[in-house]
Formats: sequence, structure tokens, C-alpha cells
Amino acid sequence: MTASGAAMVFLFRKQSSRSLQRVLLGFAAGVMIAASMWSLLIPAIEAAEEAGELVETVGRERGVIYRPRFMTEEKGLTPAQRGTAIHQAVQYIPLEGDHSQERIGQLLDQQEDRGFLTALQREAVSAQRLAAFFQSPLGKAMAQARECRREFKFSILVPAEEYYPRTEGEHILLQGVIDAWFEDGQGITVLDFKSDRIVPGEELARAEQYRAQLDAYARALSTILDRPVARKALWFFATDTAVEL
Repeated sequence: MTASGAAMVFLFRKQSSRSLQRVLLGFAAGVMIAASMWSLLIPAIEAAEEAGELVETVGRERGVIYRPRFMTEEKGLTPAQRGTAIHQAVQYIPLEGDHSQERIGQLLDQQEDRGFLTALQREAVSAQRLAAFFQSPLGKAMAQARECRREFKFSILVPAEEYYPRTEGEHILLQGVIDAWFEDGQGITVLDFKSDRIVPGEELARAEQYRAQLDAYARALSTILDRPVARKALWFFATDTAVEL
């Protein structure tokens, strides 16, 4: 494989055009990437899996990310991975029925049994924190809404000048995943879950850091549904607090 990539030099010994050089450089890079995958990375992953030295840290719905077992056992999940675990868990908690801490704990165990959460993710998700959300006014409003969508993926074209100056007539692709949106008697609410490590009193300042994100979500959802978004809210699991922007 490597030899075939290098052999091109014998076919073009004389001075070649810059365009051809770029093509050959891209071809050589592709050959080396493929060789690295097939000859090094894939065999190494397979060997480590057989030896039990890799641990899945992200569930099946979001793909699988591996970490070496010794790192996982010593350090546990990273903050980003804990956030992913919480989002994954909330997505599959039924909106109807009992939302007590005990019941949510049972539902989380079921998610692990069914492969929606790994053992490490289950350990990282607090039934108490999830119960606090579902028992809050915001959580109850979502559970009782006439329409609710979670993990709502979107992709729309928007005028580039809304984000970048001097780009009149141009468009950019706006993509994302809204944690949840629901419609009740007050209209449409865009909801974003946050697992940031904050202490009580820091919610408002931290929420301001996410204002642009919530504005973009509301902009996209309003365009897709052709209906206005009535409110934008954040829920901080660290302090069991809702903030409306």
C-alpha cells in the first residue's frame, strides 16, 4: 500500500504543474491514512477489545467512544462524557407516570440493561437530579405539554449577514440538536439541559454565556415550525435550577 503511493514519483520525474502536485499529495496522504487505519489502528482496537482493555463510554444512540480501561477506572468519565450521559438518560425517561427518585432510578437501570447507557454512564447519572427536574414547574410543564420533542435535530439555511458582517446575499448552514422543545398553553418553549459544575448563585451569569445558542435554536425552530417561540429556558442539573432567557 505504501509502495503504491510512493511509486507515483517514477511516473512524473520531470517538473509537474502545481495542480498535479496537489492531486498527488492528496493521493499520497489518503494512502497513508488508509494504511494507518488498516495496519495499525483497527488491529490495535480489535486486540485491545479481545484483551478487555477498552471500555465503551458513550451509548449506542450517540455512537461508541473508547477509552483505555485503566484511564476509566482511575478517572471515570470526563465532564463532557457525564453531560452526554445525562442527556442520553433524560431522552428516554417517559413523560407520563411516576417521576419519583425511586422510579427514575429504576428507569435508569432499565436503560443500562437495554444498552442505552453503559455501566459508567449509569453510575454518573443521578436519579435524584433527574427527579428534581421532572418534579419542577418546568419539568411538569414539559411532561404535560400537548406536544414535546426531545433531541430535535435541525438543519436550515439562514442569511449569513445575521452572523457575519458584509455578507449580504450569502447563506450559511445552521445545524444543531435541541435538547427539548414543547408547546403548551403559553406557546413554544425551547429547553436546553446543562451539566456545568456551578454552585448556587452562578446560574444567571452562566446562562448568559448560552444566550446566543438559545437564540439560534429559537430562530431555527421558529423557521421550521412557522410559529414563534414564546420562551427559552435552561435547566442546570448541578443546582436543580431553571433560568429563562
